[in-house]
Amino acid sequence: KGKIVVMMRFSPDGNNPHSDFYDYAALRYKINTARDNGATGVLIFTGKENDEDDKLVKLSSENLSTDAGIPVLNVSRPLAAVVLRKSEAELAAIQKSMDQSKSPKSFVVKNSIVFEAEVIKERKPTQNVIAYLEGSDAKLKDEFVVIGGHYDHLGYGGNGSGSLAPDQKKIHYGADDNASGTAGVLEAARYFAAHPNALKRSVIFMCFSGEEMGLLGSAYFTAHPAVPLEKITAMLNMDMIGRMKDSLLSIGGAGTAQGLRDRCNALNMQGFKLKLTDDGYGPSDHASFYVKDIPVLFFFTGNHANYHKPTDTWDKINSAGEASVVNYVCALAAEFASGTERLTFTKAKSNSSSASMASGGGFRVSLGTIPNYAEEVEGVKLDGVREGSVAEKSGIKGGDIIIGFGAQTIRSIYDYTDAIRAARPGDEVKITVLRGKEKLELIARFPDKAAANVRQ
Repeated sequence: KGKIVVMMRFSPDGNNPHSDFYDYAALRYKINTARDNGATGVLIFTGKENDEDDKLVKLSSENLSTDAGIPVLNVSRPLAAVVLRKSEAELAAIQKSMDQSKSPKSFVVKNSIVFEAEVIKERKPTQNVIAYLEGSDAKLKDEFVVIGGHYDHLGYGGNGSGSLAPDQKKIHYGADDNASGTAGVLEAARYFAAHPNALKRSVIFMCFSGEEMGLLGSAYFTAHPAVPLEKITAMLNMDMIGRMKDSLLSIGGAGTAQGLRDRCNALNMQGFKLKLTDDGYGPSDHASFYVKDIPVLFFFTGNHANYHKPTDTWDKINSAGEASVVNYVCALAAEFASGTERLTFTKAKSNSSSASMASGGGFRVSLGTIPNYAEEVEGVKLDGVREGSVAEKSGIKGGDIIIGFGAQTIRSIYDYTDAIRAARPGDEVKITVLRGKEKLELIARFPDKAAANVRQ
């Protein structure tokens, strides 16, 4: 407390993902542990055996504008030796001792240092692209069906971009993710513009930006809508519809309106093998509408080995399959836009799994919250909570800002993820939230392992 902490990168097992130390070796975890114990700053250096050339860690941007709350510097081994008043050989001997004993060798140095650093955050504007087609009915034209898909991707890739080939500095074409959905929106707009009298309600065609950074474009629209949200009767989202195989088509959100599942089946003239799920949440732009109590459908032809890689190229697109998906989307949109009765929103049952995630991402429990990635707050703002989840049972609500998880301060989504990863089935944890101007302390009780809902 009140000290600058000097620490090494990695762990006694290096950066081995199968190590018992792995969950605790991440720089953010180490820094947050120091911060939560009262440290005023952190200096990090690389041990001798882990990296002989003593390269400094590359400063890369993260999708969210967050910080640890204390200043942190990565320094060279020679500078660390000066600060700690040890030789590099002595530091190497300390490291070797820790590697062998698997126990810490902390010590206090009566030294004072002064340092300053500045990180300049560069902000750049982007935009959603929106088109509007007015309905033909004098009364119903003031209601809207939204057909959307995101048009952003990962640029040249690299660290921090979301690329699954981060070592390749190449154009990530995103033919399926999501040029396929963007093309679908454009084709739907072309079709309905040629048949405007088929629509009683108006249709909004929308291509979102910032989806890959956390649904930023769609979240911005629902926070600053161009039309009243209560007038939007449905949102149909196309994200990765270009790689159909064996006529399989996944549709999320089938439980977000009364009779919606039946309509999906009835209009399946293409003979798709439909995989319908009720949940309106999910990792794409429809979720921004669902949290505003708008019925949604999410169309997806499946993942593949080229996802988020430079190899997601046009020549792999199943054009005929995509055309059939767009025809289906247009049929559903026409149904929603021309019916006398609008869809009635329902809160859908959340999808869950009982399999352990201990070997896949490290999560052993689920709180069941839906974080908002668009708003910059100190903490984690929630768009909502899953029905029947630990969060709902604990009294956590959409709009709350989580600022504490047990003894850990929550400043960012990364703090939050680390805290949930450390929790265990059967734990009882105090969750501190801001609800408006009120600070509340709620108790989350995670079920035992046999009953754990492991979806975050």
